[in-house]
Amino acid sequence: ALAGGWADLPARRRECLLATLIERSVRRRAWSLRSWFDPALLTEKAAEAATRLLGGGDGGGERPGASWVIPQVRWLHEVERLFPFGHPAPNLRGQAPPMEYALFGVPGQNGSAELVRAELLGHRAKALRHHPLSMEVEHNRALAWRVILGDDESEAFQRDVLTVAIGVEAATRLRHLGQLMGAGWLEAVLAWPRRFVLPFDGEGTPEIAFAEPG
Repeated sequence: ALAGGWADLPARRRECLLATLIERSVRRRAWSLRSWFDPALLTEKAAEAATRLLGGGDGGGERPGASWVIPQVRWLHEVERLFPFGHPAPNLRGQAPPMEYALFGVPGQNGSAELVRAELLGHRAKALRHHPLSMEVEHNRALAWRVILGDDESEAFQRDVLTVAIGVEAATRLRHLGQLMGAGWLEAVLAWPRRFVLPFDGEGTPEIAFAEPG
């Protein structure tokens, strides 16, 4: 439906709409993004990918990878893999999943692949906590918080959610939108500031929130 309506718009209007929407979203996160790449380049690449998707073209852009993910978000991603959103607390003596970002170097060098396969989840969690990208570092918390929520603390996004999710219960809106967009990760990622950033912003041992066992 969106692609059909999009095709009915004049080309110049489509271009302006996309440029405005993407530029606003990137601008709210520019301070964090600039620590790793040029926000203007992201705006350009995102507009190209969105144009192809809305035009029914094959492929939406580059394959997922580290190039567009700031290091602090890579750290959060690896913590999420240990402590998945919506799941009960895991067994810390269980085996840690393979890492998708090589935060501790490249697996396979100097016998490291064998160590990764045998690593316990609790050991991985401890190593991540003491990693240079850990949310224990104030600067890392600031970068992660603002790149996910933006300078407006997600205010504009929440307005959009209310607009497009009319009639959907508040507790399930993000899940609903994620399913509509084919972005099942949306709800989990937007929970990272609350689950993995805030717990480190204070005294004492950080505590991660988990779902109650069913």
